[in-house]
Amino acid sequence: RIDPSDHRKNSPLVAYALNYAADADATDNALLFSIKGLIGGYPGIFSIVPYYEKINEYSDIENRDVWEYSLNFTQEELNQLMRHAWELRYIQFDYYFLTENCSYHMLSLMEVARPELDLTAQFDVKAIPSDTVRAVIDNDLVTEYHYRPASTTVIAQRSRQMSEQDNELVVAISNGQEKVDSEIFIQKPEDERARIYEQAYDYSRFLATADPTVRDARADTNWQLLAARSRLPNEGVWSEIVRPEVRAEDGHSTGRMAYGAGVLQHNGFISLQWRPAYHDVVDPVAGYTRGAQINFLDFNVRYYTDARQLRLDKFTAINVLSLTPRDTYFQPLSWGIDIAVERQPTRTSIANAAQAVVNLGYSKNFFSDVTTYALAEVNLKAANRFDKGFSTGAGLKLGFLIQEKQYSLQSNLKAVRFFAGERNLHQQFELTGAYHLGVDDSVRLTVERSRDYQRYRSDIQLSYQVYF
Repeated sequence: RIDPSDHRKNSPLVAYALNYAADADATDNALLFSIKGLIGGYPGIFSIVPYYEKINEYSDIENRDVWEYSLNFTQEELNQLMRHAWELRYIQFDYYFLTENCSYHMLSLMEVARPELDLTAQFDVKAIPSDTVRAVIDNDLVTEYHYRPASTTVIAQRSRQMSEQDNELVVAISNGQEKVDSEIFIQKPEDERARIYEQAYDYSRFLATADPTVRDARADTNWQLLAARSRLPNEGVWSEIVRPEVRAEDGHSTGRMAYGAGVLQHNGFISLQWRPAYHDVVDPVAGYTRGAQINFLDFNVRYYTDARQLRLDKFTAINVLSLTPRDTYFQPLSWGIDIAVERQPTRTSIANAAQAVVNLGYSKNFFSDVTTYALAEVNLKAANRFDKGFSTGAGLKLGFLIQEKQYSLQSNLKAVRFFAGERNLHQQFELTGAYHLGVDDSVRLTVERSRDYQRYRSDIQLSYQVYF
């Protein structure tokens, strides 16, 4: 963000934003966008837009909180940065989601402004936004921080300051099931009515942003809500929005190495796991989004001591999980995808099998800190030792997740019927718990019991996780 130096300097929304992003095809679906973003399939371009447009994009459309970091560049350094931005206005780069992405090129701009900086050199393999922010802070460029919550964050926090009945009234008004001037409000205290009207207006605007086709239809209701609220004198009816205790760059580091030992069906092993990026739901949650998981290029090898054999246990190309709970206001789908190579039982032995798993379902919070979920699963596996070389199945996964500051706990129970190719009923129970010793180290225990081809298998592993 480039702040003006005149009378507008105290109004950041009227500033301009210098932006680098992939020039993506609007017709590409999420899967194609991810693939092309990984392999440099989009051109990356610089642009300058009003800052309020970026805030609208992040906070209102994409529902993402924004952290702002004030930088200590001098006026001459800023002038140099803008001269370089002018040179780049018609230049295209190959955009790579993992390396030369938006956060990477923000660092390159800073190096032009202050040539003695060496920010990009440490991001040859990966450039994760939280890591690039750490680099900026470590070079003493940041003077202060500011938190700007997304519209959904404001609605969610304020919903917890209201009764369940009032939240249901907000949704009813926003959906046209209850009138703004209904008699149901007459007996309510003024501050309670004020909260309902403000929350209903914000929620109605969220719905209109999510579906622009209903924006005009909601205009009359929104006007009535503002008019009703203006007739109430109460101010300060809300508690202040609570900002996260830990910023993203203060969470655990994004690389992980795990040293472990365990037993698989009475066969002892020691294990080594390396993951360059990024985060799973059993890792320390501070600084990360609850219920969200993204793993890239996760290697897990085991050395079985009795057989004296070193084997690849699992290689995860990409694993994504989103467990966003449904509530009175928001009803998102929970989903996951896992593309990997893993040692799996066959009818006669064990083989390395490539697999692609897709999950889709719902999550719900209980007792404020326990997320339960039910996910349908479609599973496609391929291995030379399978009948016809493949196996396709569908099933159901049930589970719960607890993410606390000191510990994390996840449990899954699933059954998948493989009905094409290699036929099998796969049943599995898994329990994973971690105790977080600090920001960048924890101890993890995984217990798994599964059944395939009428045979049971137990796998228990204890590991020490180091984040770097």
